[in-house]
Amino acid sequence: MQQHTFSVRITFDPSARGDLVLRYLDGTRTTGVVEPGSGRYFPATVCCSGPPSPEQAIYATVRTPLLAGEAEIFFDPGRTFTVWADVVVADDTVRGDGLICIGVILGRDLAAPPSTRAQEPAHMAG
Repeated sequence: MQQHTFSVRITFDPSARGDLVLRYLDGTRTTGVVEPGSGRYFPATVCCSGPPSPEQAIYATVRTPLLAGEAEIFFDPGRTFTVWADVVVADDTVRGDGLICIGVILGRDLAAPPSTRAQEPAHMAG
């Protein structure tokens, strides 16, 4: 599993909780769950690169651990995605919870070297 970073453009959903939006806008990396329109969910960190405004689209980066080939399948430039605060797993289903924003992948950056950690977070399939 390798960490991948993607340049993105996001728009916050008007229904997103204000405290969650502010966490994304403060310039630090904030964790969430990315769903690239495929029914699959990936743990991710999102870092907005400004200008900080919840009303307009802004540039950001999304970083997520992926297996070989998943970047090309789920995160090609032009693909849309949704960022959720969390996921709910119940009755053999997985769904996003706490809509934060929607976005589009602008480009893929080079993958980071493979992690030497014993255990990487696993992504969830729906």
